[in-house]
Amino acid sequence: MRLRIFAVFLLVLSSAPSFAAIEPIVIDVYSYNSDDYLRVKIEPEFAADMLMGEPLIACRAKWSIQSARIDGEGYPPSYFPKDALKKTRLFSLQLIFQIGQGGRTAISCDPGYLDPPGSNEWSFTVTGSPAWQKLIRNDIKNTFTNSLQSQFNLRDVRSPSYLDADSAKKTYHQAVIQASALDRSWLRWAAVEKGEVNLWPLKRFILERRLADREKIAEKRSAAAKVVAVNDIDSLFSDAAFDAQLKQVNKSIDDRSALTEIRRDIENGDEQSKNKNGSLVRQYLLATRNSEACIEKMPVKLKILLVRTQECHAKWQGLERFEQHGRYGYKLDGDVVIEAQYSEATRFKDGYALVEKNDRLLSITPTGDEHDRLYGIKLESSYFSPQGLILASEDDLYGYINSKGETVIDFQYSAATSFDELDRAIVKSNRGAQLIDESGTVLARSPISFKFEDGHYISSETYDIERGNCSEDDVISGSTQAYTPNGEPIGEEKHYSYRKRHLCLLRSN
Repeated sequence: MRLRIFAVFLLVLSSAPSFAAIEPIVIDVYSYNSDDYLRVKIEPEFAADMLMGEPLIACRAKWSIQSARIDGEGYPPSYFPKDALKKTRLFSLQLIFQIGQGGRTAISCDPGYLDPPGSNEWSFTVTGSPAWQKLIRNDIKNTFTNSLQSQFNLRDVRSPSYLDADSAKKTYHQAVIQASALDRSWLRWAAVEKGEVNLWPLKRFILERRLADREKIAEKRSAAAKVVAVNDIDSLFSDAAFDAQLKQVNKSIDDRSALTEIRRDIENGDEQSKNKNGSLVRQYLLATRNSEACIEKMPVKLKILLVRTQECHAKWQGLERFEQHGRYGYKLDGDVVIEAQYSEATRFKDGYALVEKNDRLLSITPTGDEHDRLYGIKLESSYFSPQGLILASEDDLYGYINSKGETVIDFQYSAATSFDELDRAIVKSNRGAQLIDESGTVLARSPISFKFEDGHYISSETYDIERGNCSEDDVISGSTQAYTPNGEPIGEEKHYSYRKRHLCLLRSN
């Protein structure tokens, strides 16, 4: 049976989404691998509403470069060619929007994939619906008053603190939904909590100029070197001539060494920048794939994005999976709309669901139509991550796909977990264990394994067991290193050693 027309949906919306354009933020954002930084101006917008009793938020941003600080020297944007500026990227941006009175409550938001600096296009963003207990931050102190720097050190790793679910609902309704209709300044201020820049294209331009200058100096020195005539050969053995020749040789060596070092810096920088940009592209593709089910083209106004998302969710949000005689189907308000016919089935995510039928994995639409067939791929979980990824396998290797059946993180791991509540997964390969985020970026590595404990990821760095016997215990020793969810090490490596009773099997006569 095909899905009935969705006229039965009753969607209660607020009169209009709450929207605010914020004063620009000027802040120093550091390079991901050095002390170089850009002073940038960020223009943010924020919108909020409700969707079926849950919060619905979205933010976006534009940015421009005010100045650059590279290798201790300051540069204006006009110093660099347009092509280098266009390749410069701001990423991992996390904005904090203060709401309510008192300055201690705020909502954090990811503005999405940002265009090059100076672009008139807003960042490509998607709406979010955080859980109530992960919505309202309450760790904001004396915030949003410094025009240059956020209250946060952008290089520090923070563990955010939130209001509980009931307090968050009350604050959101009072400070956002209800207040916005009466007070145009319901959103007090904005700050940057996290962000990095890939300014390698600018640094590369500087290094190329240095390289060209060095090459010119080396050429001049080489051209200025004297050729000694045969009748002047005795003059080479004077002390003054020897010192001059030695000085010339040392300068030549210095020139070659400097040129080699600059070329090596450029080569290494190119490789690091390529890897970082690859991560950015994966994030962008993930965002676009997640939005295609609802938004074909990014609207001009942020408020329209929320409205379209609400309309789209109305088509599939109410579908519920049910089981009958070992088969799964979907109901709407208690009525069967897709018959129980699947051996496995996920909930709908971003307008699609994954189901197994006749040992074949399918992606289906809310009408029950087949969207795509996935050959040779098996589901290893029934639950999607917040970004819409689900664990799957192909040819005994693990990876992650979305609800449309598209491979987002390649099948490359010998073992893998589903993404947890912190949007992290632990995977294994022949290089050990890795902690990854939903873009597939490796945040931390372990030679043996990771385990999640008290909000941290514990890496087993070393492990050894000295076998005892029936009269002596086994001795187990090793070391561990704790990491934050962002892959930052916490403290020093910890060593342990303990004894365990040796297991003996007694023979009977």
